[in-house]
Amino acid sequence: MLSRFKNPNFYFILLTDLVLFILAHFGAYALRFEFQFAGQRENILAILPYLLVIKVVVFYGYGMYRGMWRYTGLSDMWRLVHAVGVSSLILVFLELFLHRFSGFSRGVFILDGVLTFLLVGGIRVGIRALYQYRFAGKDENGNLFPVFRKSGIPTLIIGAGDAGEKTLREITRCSGSGPGGAAPRPGGAP
Repeated sequence: MLSRFKNPNFYFILLTDLVLFILAHFGAYALRFEFQFAGQRENILAILPYLLVIKVVVFYGYGMYRGMWRYTGLSDMWRLVHAVGVSSLILVFLELFLHRFSGFSRGVFILDGVLTFLLVGGIRVGIRALYQYRFAGKDENGNLFPVFRKSGIPTLIIGAGDAGEKTLREITRCSGSGPGGAAPRPGGAP
C-alpha cells in the first residue's frame, strides 16, 4: 500500500484527476447557468475544496488509483460509476448540512457527477484505446483493426474464469499473437 505513494505515476494520475474534477465542477456551473458566472463565484469557490477532498478520498477508497490507465476495463468503469455516485451523494449531504442549499443549485451536483464520469472515464478509456491500437492496421475502408503476427505458439488456458480472459488479453496484447496464433483478417472475415 505504501509503495503506491512512492510511484510517480500515482501522483500523475492524482493530479490529472484533480484537474478533471475542477473542470467538471466549473463545467457544471457553466452548463447550469448558461455560462453566466455572475453571482456564482462564491458558491463555486465555497464548495470546491470540499469537492476535491471528498472525490479524491472516495476515488482512492474505490481503488481508482491502483492500476494503470492502459489496463482500464469494464470493472474499472463500474468502480468509477460507484465512486462518482458516492462522492456526489456525500457532496449533496454536505451542502445540505452546511448551507441548506441556500443559493446553491441542485442541478449543479447532478451535472458535476455526469461530467466527472465523462471526463475521468473518457481519459482512461482514451489512453486504453491509444495503447491497444497504437500498432493497428487499416482495412480497405480505413477502419482500424489490431495487427497480430501470422505465426505463434498455440496456447490453451484452462479453468481460469475471468482471470483466463484477462490472461488471454495480456498475451494477445504483449506478444502480438492472436488466439490460436492466426492472424485475423480485416472486417472479421475468417
